[in-house]
Amino acid sequence: MVVISITICDDEKAYIDKISNLIKDNTPNEIKYEINTYFSGEDLLSSVNDCKIDILFLDIEMKELNGIETAKELKKYFPDCIIFFVTSYNNYITDAFRLNSFQFLQKPINYDDFKYDYNRALEKYKNNHIYIEVKSNGNIRKIPVANIKYVEVFVREIKIHLDGLVIEHNGKFSDYEEKLQMADFSKTHKSYLINLSQVEVIEKNNVKLKGISDYIPIGRNYKKQFMDEYHKYMIGRCL
Repeated sequence: MVVISITICDDEKAYIDKISNLIKDNTPNEIKYEINTYFSGEDLLSSVNDCKIDILFLDIEMKELNGIETAKELKKYFPDCIIFFVTSYNNYITDAFRLNSFQFLQKPINYDDFKYDYNRALEKYKNNHIYIEVKSNGNIRKIPVANIKYVEVFVREIKIHLDGLVIEHNGKFSDYEEKLQMADFSKTHKSYLINLSQVEVIEKNNVKLKGISDYIPIGRNYKKQFMDEYHKYMIGRCL
């Protein structure tokens, strides 16, 4: 099970609590995460050998070591972490974006702005970090989940459809349902699991995926759940 490690560093406990609650309110149930908190850049940097940081909320105006300097050091250890700079002032924006930060959050934090940008961060994390390992023809392949169009099964033969490539192996379809649960995949039929981000057209009993000529069937017993999941996905994309 993938667990996203989220770190909050702010010298005001009220903001640590505020951001923690916003994360809890806006993280989908299927996503597992952990929150680690620090009250200074020094404390955060002292723990780099014992922690993992996927998403970071970092206050800029902290005593002694500020957020910009803290981020410069952290980038040496976690070059791919998604950084939110949090501040009451605008004069740090240039420095923040020079560090390839993800977003600049203004204090006091607006709920809707947080929700929108946090959802974008989760999407970026999923696209960049979630892989599945598949053993096929004696080789183990590491496949980015974002590259998968759909997965189908016939008896115990699994077919993973990518752009111009199909990877086949023997396995359990239920394993893929579990692995892809947090990555916006939905079951349209007892034998098909599709990537919702790849949907191009939905017809009465079929769905067309981007770059795939064949239509995927929508089973009668799966149609309501599939449509509910697709609408939920699209609402999340529009927020």
